Amino acid sequence: MKKFSFNFLTIACAGVLALVGWVLLLVTNGVAGFAVDNGGLAIGLGLVAAALCCAGAFAAEKFGAQNVITAAVKVCALALIMVVIGVLIADRANLASGLFTWDSHNSVGWTAFSTAVASIVFFLLAVVALIVSAFQTGKKA
Repeated sequence: MKKFSFNFLTIACAGVLALVGWVLLLVTNGVAGFAVDNGGLAIGLGLVAAALCCAGAFAAEKFGAQNVITAAVKVCALALIMVVIGVLIADRANLASGLFTWDSHNSVGWTAFSTAVASIVFFLLAVVALIVSAFQTGKKA
């Protein structure tokens, strides 16, 4: 089996984390009565970001870790993930303010909020993996 570079593995890990965050975004958007505002935009951008992470992993193997194409793909994926995180935070901030003050017994709201937080955490882990991959060379594992 061919050995992959650390950069490939790190970017592929970012893609998997982004995909898990995307699935959790689907779940939090599907909670009855608590759909995410601009949820369609976030879902589309999250899927494109995960695909770009996969493309970045293959670009790192084909062109090298420090190539302009690899860097551009990773930066685009990073920007899209940050937009998705922003959409989630903007929507769930109002829900959180209600849950932590006067509406603390809303179990459906807590489900929507906790799933959104889990999605944000996975997207942030993908961002960290992409940032770490920016400082790696193309050495084989």
